[in-house]
Amino acid sequence: VVTAYPVAQASAPGVAPLREAERQGASGQPAAPALPAAEPAAQTAPSFDPGRLRAAVHAGLTDWEFWGFVWLAGAVLGLLWYAAGYLRFRRLLRRSFHPADAREEALLRSLGADTRPALRRSPLVRTPMLLGLLRPVVVLPERDYDEGMLRGILQHELTHYRRGDIAYKWFAVLVSCIHWFNPLLPLFRRRIDRSCELSCDERLLRRMDREEKHRYGELLLALAADRPLPRRVVAMSFATEKRNLKERLVQIMKFQNTGRAGLALALAAMLLLSGCGAILGPNTANAAQAVSDEAIPGVVVTAYPAPTPEAAEEIELYGENIPEEQIEVGSVDELIAAIGNDRVIRLADGEYNLTEAASYGGDTGNDCVSWLDSYDGYELVISGVQNLYLVGGGADKVSIVTEPRYANVLHFDWGRNVNLINFTAGHTEEPGYCSGGVLYFSNCSSMSVTGCDLYGCGTIGISAFNCRGVRAVGTEIRECSYGAIEAYNSFDLRFESGRIHDCGQKGDFTAYDLFSCQSSTGFAVLNTEICGNKAQTLLHSAYSPEVLIRGCSVHDNEFGHTEIYNNEGGAPNAFFNGGVFHITGQSPVIADCSFTDNVWDGAGMYYNYEGENPGFVTDAESGRLELEDLEAMEQKDWLEPYYGPHQAEALPPAGEVNEAGETVYHVDNVDDFLAAIGSDTTIYVDTALLDFSEAGSYGGFGSVYYYWTDTFDGPSLVITGVDNLHIIGMGKGQTTLQAVPRYADVLCFNGCTNISVEALTAGHLKEEPGSCVGDVLEFSNCKQVLVRSCGLFGCGVNAIVADGCREFSVEDVEMYECSNQGAQLFNCFGVSFYDCSIHDCYYNSVYVHNCSNATWNGKVLRAGNNNLA
Repeated sequence: VVTAYPVAQASAPGVAPLREAERQGASGQPAAPALPAAEPAAQTAPSFDPGRLRAAVHAGLTDWEFWGFVWLAGAVLGLLWYAAGYLRFRRLLRRSFHPADAREEALLRSLGADTRPALRRSPLVRTPMLLGLLRPVVVLPERDYDEGMLRGILQHELTHYRRGDIAYKWFAVLVSCIHWFNPLLPLFRRRIDRSCELSCDERLLRRMDREEKHRYGELLLALAADRPLPRRVVAMSFATEKRNLKERLVQIMKFQNTGRAGLALALAAMLLLSGCGAILGPNTANAAQAVSDEAIPGVVVTAYPAPTPEAAEEIELYGENIPEEQIEVGSVDELIAAIGNDRVIRLADGEYNLTEAASYGGDTGNDCVSWLDSYDGYELVISGVQNLYLVGGGADKVSIVTEPRYANVLHFDWGRNVNLINFTAGHTEEPGYCSGGVLYFSNCSSMSVTGCDLYGCGTIGISAFNCRGVRAVGTEIRECSYGAIEAYNSFDLRFESGRIHDCGQKGDFTAYDLFSCQSSTGFAVLNTEICGNKAQTLLHSAYSPEVLIRGCSVHDNEFGHTEIYNNEGGAPNAFFNGGVFHITGQSPVIADCSFTDNVWDGAGMYYNYEGENPGFVTDAESGRLELEDLEAMEQKDWLEPYYGPHQAEALPPAGEVNEAGETVYHVDNVDDFLAAIGSDTTIYVDTALLDFSEAGSYGGFGSVYYYWTDTFDGPSLVITGVDNLHIIGMGKGQTTLQAVPRYADVLCFNGCTNISVEALTAGHLKEEPGSCVGDVLEFSNCKQVLVRSCGLFGCGVNAIVADGCREFSVEDVEMYECSNQGAQLFNCFGVSFYDCSIHDCYYNSVYVHNCSNATWNGKVLRAGNNNLA
């Protein structure tokens, strides 16, 4: 029996219940309670109760039925929003349809299409597209097509249709509606769109020769739309996003039939599903505790001492400034807690499985250590440590392992003088494909790996990105799927007296490049046994001076070709014939090595793209080497001391400090210009021409403030991380900044603040034939930018590209002869153009995407293409 008590019986805390006689009158009816006259207000209205309010709020916040309703309403409204927008677009488009001509229909059917998809023309679309899940249709814009152009379009859209990419995109819409509350979902959807296009391009490129690839790239340029599709339209567009067009064109020219774009698509889809919780877990903000910038500039890398593998217990006898603090650890949690500056950590014998750490994926309690989400688990990141020795009792006694296949085993960021000695590192012996490496160094200096065993299924044994001085001695790298060592924008990487074997031998997998050195200075492999590997190339060196392989025994390897499978995944129907070396730019030295019992049938000595400044290898005495020269070479151990590359870091010219504390330089050559780049700096360019391809460090390691990024036909200069830098010429038309490579930007700024480019002209070398893929000026994630009194000319794709920038001003700038547009703006806030002109470009316009407060002479620029002719 449920009794309903009168509301009047409920008492506020601390108030006694009223007596029955006081609550009822003579008639038995409830009467107003007798209360003191001084407190009438307390009886006519309930008193405010903070406790009751908090309880009510808590009940509301923990009412899961309520929140379930909110989630369901959001998901349903999201689906309805997408469905309504798509159906409206489809209905509008269908009204504009008219049949394709007989020639176009015949070509579509000759490519293997039966009754699906349908083929239609429409004046409303700007680029070819495929849409429709149940009734698919290929839509062509109204224009004339030659047979080659039409064939490329139809092959592209049929590939999307056969692979079911429309279904992938609708699946992404469904997931994004279910997880509508996650702000990262739009990012993942863009990644899926991008991966679909790259994967489709890759499938087509497998069957193309170089000339066909060139035509395909020209087709992308010709059919690029001037605005993206509406967000609610789920369709496969041939070339909609101009910001991704450059990446697709570069992929076309650098494609090597590796099949990785398909993996990227699958990875993006999986990330989409797992993005709701895992991506918000780890806190990687510890990078703020990294070594300050002042600790890295000016480091001079020499032959610093390294402990020998046999001397783990006598480490105090080797090197200088050995830390006095010695810490012994016996578990993974003790190891994570011990990591820090100025110490020697000794590892007791046993296995240290990082995934068994108590803090795995969460807060480690150590400012130097964090967990980074790596899709199928977490990756240990060690940030900002200096003078650290991590010492095991032997590679056969101590191992550091991780289980996630997409995680690097040990990741060091902004480390200095870190020494890894006498232990094994790798992924646990689990089946499956790996995407993570073993040792990953980023922005590090003076790193040493001694007496270690680095094994797969990791992709790369040692990776160095923007590092100075990485040395491995007496170390073994084995069973890695992509290759052994890679260096990007690094200075002085050495691998000495070690062994590299059985890489690229996981099943039928072939490593890409056993050694890869790009935009780096000083890469040496000395007195090392290289055997049992299967790779497309032994060495890929791109614009990297002082690359050396000497005193090595190279035997029983297979270089130069990869099996290409047909669409059904059956027996191989083609072979990709490569070469032992892929060299661009400077010539590496290969000397005193033996090459025996290697397989390179069907492969030549060199695998180079035509027109990309192909290089060759030399023995430093007789000049260019061929296969027969390698086979005739005799091994001799390299016994002379090796002190790293001869090329020293350029010193800035003499400058003056002004009243504001800025250093002012006057330069008349490109080497002085590059050396002067830095924060709180003004550079006056006192010469008529500054050709970046004439730099002494062209393509090699730059400095803390600039680097070269490798493009298809030459390096591209990137200035990064500077504050308060001003570049001033002698006047528009009097000073010219010039890039020769057609795929390179003339000048790119990344992550900079308070930047100005003034009183000069910039563009690509005009006498070179052909179209460009590089832009003139490009700014990424920059603030307070000024471009003033400049002339920016093609053949660059765009005169100005800004992505993720704030407070961006363009004044008195002439943009002309660009193959695409005057300017493109993405994700920017506060962009203004004053007294500027755009002429003789393919589109005399400014393209705007996801920007706020963008104006031209005070007039707001709308989203999409703004024609300013």
